[in-house]
Amino acid sequence: MNSLNKLIFILVFFLSTNASVASLHLEPIMGYSFGVSSHNETSELIEYFYHSSELGARVGWSYLGAHLGAEYFIKLPFKIDNTSGNSNINFDNVISRYLGGFAEYHLPLLFIIRARLIISTQFEVENGNNKGDIYFGSGYGVGVGFTGLPLVVLNIDYRRYELDEFEDATTSTNLELEGRFNGHEVLFSASIPINL
Repeated sequence: MNSLNKLIFILVFFLSTNASVASLHLEPIMGYSFGVSSHNETSELIEYFYHSSELGARVGWSYLGAHLGAEYFIKLPFKIDNTSGNSNINFDNVISRYLGGFAEYHLPLLFIIRARLIISTQFEVENGNNKGDIYFGSGYGVGVGFTGLPLVVLNIDYRRYELDEFEDATTSTNLELEGRFNGHEVLFSASIPINL
């Protein structure tokens, strides 16, 4: 069973029990993120810095101030800059995607606390000497949101991920990375939660 099927099964199982009293939760998201990734290459630690606009959405159920569901984010094309060491990896134009589950709760003082499990993250290289390569991994995250504005929620989220395998574009085979990419990101975003 692949990651998406697992997520769908878990959501259907837990959310169907209270479906008669819960409401559907939809939340489009737009923001900007900053990230740092590190990679061990021939015993040398290489660090990368990147930033990009992001679009995303959350879909799930809302019940008594709690939300539970799935979320998806995509980073618009961005460049990853090597900030230390000498690396033969060149990331000129990258698109990344995140798929996972989230749980959040509205606190009485105009704040939301959020936790997420990223079951699939992908970094796909569009240009450069690694064109077509796709790096795969998973991760987790936490966040807070401020609900004091009408209709809009302002969010700050932290994500931690690890990329441990990649698909080589030249051979179309999945390979395990010898030195894993460990990344940290901060996302500043605005969202519009809709409960139906």
